[in-house]
This record gives sequence, structure tokens and C-alpha cells, in this order.
Amino acid sequence: MSLENGLDQRLRLARLCDIYGGLLTPKQQDCLRLLVYEDLSLREAGEELGVSRQAVYDLVRRVEQTLERFEGKLRLLERRTQMEDELRQAAQLVRKGEGAAALALLEKWSGAARGE
Repeated sequence: MSLENGLDQRLRLARLCDIYGGLLTPKQQDCLRLLVYEDLSLREAGEELGVSRQAVYDLVRRVEQTLERFEGKLRLLERRTQMEDELRQAAQLVRKGEGAAALALLEKWSGAARGE
């Protein structure tokens, strides 16, 4: 299960929840909130939700698959990550005095925001 696979996977799950969490059921949202944001164990989350540890584990597995399916189709996290990287690059270019190159990066994303 990804919650046991390390910090990078936990962070990815948290970012996917931030983007797509509103598409989940309230029960799925509650479960992920407990595990990802409140850092409870599967057992503790199960106690909070009134279900077994195994039920929490199964729910999280299904939710992860659902979130990854959303990301596979919509690519919102991928685009957000790319935008964040390019904004950091633009800031570095400004600090180096390369304003024209920074402006080109910024215009790319402002055009994307307008649907161009």
C-alpha cells in the first residue's frame, strides 16, 4: 500500500487529494483525511470510522486507484508540477537578470490559463 511505501508516495497521495478530493465520497474523504493529513495508522483510522483496519486498507487502495485514474485522464497534478517547476525557473532567470527568458515562461502559463 502506498501509505507504507514512503514519504514521496504519501506526498503524491496528498497532492492528488488536494486536486481531486472533491470528487470522492464523504467516506473516502474522511478516510484519507485521517491517514494522510492527521497521520493516523490504519488501526486508528478504523477506530475513528467504526470499521476494521482491513476495511480502511481496502478503501485506501481503491481510492488510490481512483485518484490515479483521474490523474491519468486529466493530468492536473502533472501540469501543476510542471507549472511550479517553470515558475521556479522564471524566478531564477529574473535573479540572473535574464528577464526576457523569464517573461517567456510566464507568458506560456498565462496563455494556458486563458485557454490559448
